[in-house]
Amino acid sequence: MTGSDGAADPGGSWPLPREPLPLETNRPGVFAAGDVRCGSVKRCAAAIGEGSMAVALVHRGWRRRAVTEPPAVASPDAAASPEFAELASDERIATAAAALERNGIRPLRAATGADARGLVRSLLTGGAEVYNNTSQTLEAIGVADDIERSGRYQPLRLRLYRMDREMQRREMRTLAASPDYVVGSVHALTEGGSLLIVSASGSQLGPLASGAARVILIIGAQKIVPDVATGMRRIYEYCYPLEDARARRAYGVPSGVNNILVSNKAVTPGRVTAIIVNERLGF
Repeated sequence: MTGSDGAADPGGSWPLPREPLPLETNRPGVFAAGDVRCGSVKRCAAAIGEGSMAVALVHRGWRRRAVTEPPAVASPDAAASPEFAELASDERIATAAAALERNGIRPLRAATGADARGLVRSLLTGGAEVYNNTSQTLEAIGVADDIERSGRYQPLRLRLYRMDREMQRREMRTLAASPDYVVGSVHALTEGGSLLIVSASGSQLGPLASGAARVILIIGAQKIVPDVATGMRRIYEYCYPLEDARARRAYGVPSGVNNILVSNKAVTPGRVTAIIVNERLGF
């Protein structure tokens, strides 16, 4: 068992006064990922994401002596790290865009959120089934409103809200899993062209990884990081505190870094489009 599950296990023997880190076993500083971890989902993509997270946590432990001291991000009440709010330079944006293209992801650049909104409109086909992920970015630039209220598309999120969760559960899963388009954002984009996306429930990740016919991602330039390890730090030290506070205000429940998708390459050419916006958008 790992993380808080291991600490809460009556038969466990967590020896330190601090809470264990995510994926940390009952031996401080030793992490488990993938099938060996109790409660894992037994999926290759999930194991890869957990492995990347474990590596980032190990590096953070080396830097901050996390084995013996409580980490700065152990609590969602911790302040979001300001280093991850700074816009990337034009050079770093160009580097990330070129890497995305090498990885089979179509990069587009927009100067403003309004420009990005126009690009999304030009990419979506009228009458298509469109699922918009929960996203502060989409709300801020008006894309969520365009999808749900313009009448140009079939907004799946609204349709799912109206369905009966008990009687139509199977139909709801099918609709959410394979839309014509899924529109969302990411939590980090590396200069090597990897995309990192977190979901508390995991429901948003399947369509992004393979279920949706087309994927459109709008990415604020402050989300560009050097590598996957730094992207993991951004998730825990910046996105998580902000998203947890938002979830508590909006829903009265905490959030959690429960599922992480790391996309390094798009296998189907043209399926994924990433719009990098030279503005600070979302978390």
